[in-house]
Amino acid sequence: MPIILPCGNKPLTTPECSPDCEEAIERLNNQVSDITDKLNTIEKGAEVNQQANWEESDPENDSYIQNKPNVDYTLALGESSSLTDEALTDESVLGALVNIILERGDGTEDYVSVTGSGATDVSRDGDIMTIDTPTGTKAQLQSGTDADDRAWAASILHQYLEERIAQIPADQFLDLNETTFSNPFTWSASTYPGSINPNLDGKPVLVLALTDGTNISYSFLNMEDLISNLSNLVDGSTPGSVRGINTTPESSSYTMGNSAIATGAGTKASGNFSFAGGGGSIASGAGSFAHGSGVTASNDYSHAEGNGTTANGQYAHSEGSGTTASGRASHAENNSTEASGDYAHAEGSTTYATAENAHSEGGGTTASAYGAHAEGGGTTASGQYAHSEGSYTVASGNGDHAEGYHTIASGSDSHAEGAYTAASGLDSHAEGDETIANHLAQHVFGEYNIADASTAAADERGNYVEIVGNGAYNARSNARTLDWNGNETLAGKLTVGANPTQNMDVATKGYVDSRSSAITVTLTVAGWSNNTQTVTATGVTASNNVVISPAPASMADYTSAGITCTAQGANSLTFTCTTAPTTAITVNVLIM
Repeated sequence: MPIILPCGNKPLTTPECSPDCEEAIERLNNQVSDITDKLNTIEKGAEVNQQANWEESDPENDSYIQNKPNVDYTLALGESSSLTDEALTDESVLGALVNIILERGDGTEDYVSVTGSGATDVSRDGDIMTIDTPTGTKAQLQSGTDADDRAWAASILHQYLEERIAQIPADQFLDLNETTFSNPFTWSASTYPGSINPNLDGKPVLVLALTDGTNISYSFLNMEDLISNLSNLVDGSTPGSVRGINTTPESSSYTMGNSAIATGAGTKASGNFSFAGGGGSIASGAGSFAHGSGVTASNDYSHAEGNGTTANGQYAHSEGSGTTASGRASHAENNSTEASGDYAHAEGSTTYATAENAHSEGGGTTASAYGAHAEGGGTTASGQYAHSEGSYTVASGNGDHAEGYHTIASGSDSHAEGAYTAASGLDSHAEGDETIANHLAQHVFGEYNIADASTAAADERGNYVEIVGNGAYNARSNARTLDWNGNETLAGKLTVGANPTQNMDVATKGYVDSRSSAITVTLTVAGWSNNTQTVTATGVTASNNVVISPAPASMADYTSAGITCTAQGANSLTFTCTTAPTTAITVNVLIM
């Protein structure tokens, strides 16, 4: 298997080869580990019945290999040398070898390791080079010039790398004799049936094909992205060159899923038909889409975009910054929102929709029950189908509605609105300012009412069906109460604006005053004729009601004479007597 190091086509024995090889070793080790992890994800025995044949020329044969390379890949290092001692077991020895290659010293002085378990002494006594380590490990070489030193160190590193690679199980290697490199690559539907165009035409591509004997699945690995892991060691800011391929320093992007696409820097598309783009994005679900910076779409057909977003629910969609959509088909957008309930939707800033079909929006809102809706600022809808809106409102009962500022609706199907109102009774309604509705179907409005003092439960009738508050802070009072029997109590007067027309109508004092008058008439001694006397009574009609009563001073004479009012007419009253009185009689008349 060819090993490509940062030196490109230059052997490590040349003075121009001066990358930081310690880092190269570490990165290569990490790459070997990554490749091992990646290959471990391939189902065991995945092509056990398929044996590729490099020599096969019939395209219809199952063992035929498509797009065989015409590029000669050879090892870019010099001949391997044997290690004279057990130095490869000590990291500080490897660090010393790197120092030698990098010419950190003139060949006559000591070298100091920059990696490993501690300082390493590399010295030369005549033609003998010695490496001493804190653990006592030594390596000696019959040495000569500085160039010989570097060649010797390079050969030992070469041997170390080959031994590290040899530790990988043989069945995890791609056999170059049976592997097709297409450089440049050209995609077509006929060449790769059933796959999605990875848009890598003109690039060096490794095509992986898996078959179950009937169907073939393709994955496309952009070798240019893979090589960038090593090329960025050449220079931290300028492009490097490996085997003639120009690369820009950036983290590797790779695909593992069938027909998956990974572009950008450090992206991974491991789900079938997935897409990862941008920087550090991961698309691991089938048909998933991840694009942006540090975003993850980890479930099937999930979609994550923006910065630091996560869509780990099936069909979930997260966008914006720091959002998470973990429920099935959930949607989280804007900033630091979370939709963890199935089919939930969270939008705004730090909003949470944690239950199925819940919806939160605004800032700092939470919808935590089935079908709940929280909007505004700092609102909470924790009852099923509850709705909270405004600022710091709470709808905690099923079907509740809280709106306004710091209102609380806690009785099922209750409604609190205004400021600091509380509707704790079943089906109750509190509105206004700091009103309390604490019993079944009770309606309270106004300000600072005295709460119903009934000991009945919140889902039972209290004393009143309606209360109107007219109190103040620390001085609660009621302007009106109406009980369940229809009895109404007013703290003030009742004013009626219309005249009565029915018997049960309420009449005002003004109406009553306008409909009656009082007059006084005098029955003279000479006015009697045949015990009858008619006097003028202004305002009397033949049909209106009149109330006749003697004045207190005439009461005795009026009674002893047997006087009565026997007839009325237009502005007149007629009186009769049993005995004509000998004194004048004064009579009070109330006309209705």
